[in-house]
Amino acid sequence: MNVTIIYKADIVRVHKAGCRDIDKDKRRAVTVYTAEHATKQEVASDFYSDFIAEGSMSEDEALAYCDFLPCTHGLPEN
Repeated sequence: MNVTIIYKADIVRVHKAGCRDIDKDKRRAVTVYTAEHATKQEVASDFYSDFIAEGSMSEDEALAYCDFLPCTHGLPEN
């Protein structure tokens, strides 16, 4: 699924790319980018890859820090 990842105020919010709520949600965002991922775990691991690589965060913790919005329904967990 093509997703848009929005990071602001220590929250990672994930929308399906093209979702009408993205414009409102990305106001005052630190990071906004779109990527293609097959699972929620891939999304989380991509965003938090530096922390996972250095060992300060596990992949499960990365997943827990991501808020997948209803528009991402259908994106499997793993």
